[in-house]
Amino acid sequence: MGLNKRYVANNLQNLQLIISLPEDNGQATITFNAGYGLRSEAYFITDNEDIQQALEKDQRLNKSYRLEEINNMSVVEHEAILSIENATRIAEEKDKKENPTPKEFQTISEAKKWLHHELKVPIAKLGNKAAVVEKALEFGFELSFLND
Repeated sequence: MGLNKRYVANNLQNLQLIISLPEDNGQATITFNAGYGLRSEAYFITDNEDIQQALEKDQRLNKSYRLEEINNMSVVEHEAILSIENATRIAEEKDKKENPTPKEFQTISEAKKWLHHELKVPIAKLGNKAAVVEKALEFGFELSFLND
């Protein structure tokens, strides 16, 4: 189940569209029903990702209708939150690389096993000591070996 998105008809009236679904999955008829109260514009809400993708690629987007809300937040608010989350994730990744956590192993072989089992790194990417050390750094760990 994807994000819940609310689309609004620009003419404030009922609107009906026929859209082509992605990957040749046929067509769908979308009906924007009249709203009520303060939100009187016609709207359509869905969490179906195929329908969302079709609506957002349709040439009538922003002409006949627009995307107004994502998970009950305005599109602007939602995008701002995603931007903040993305900036935080990038800062955390940068911090991991600049201040790696020390991790000690007896041998390279132990480090390879740990990277493979704990961090799901394919063994094929851990060919030699340099590759093992580099891959660990990507995950924020600085390796040292007792039996070097």
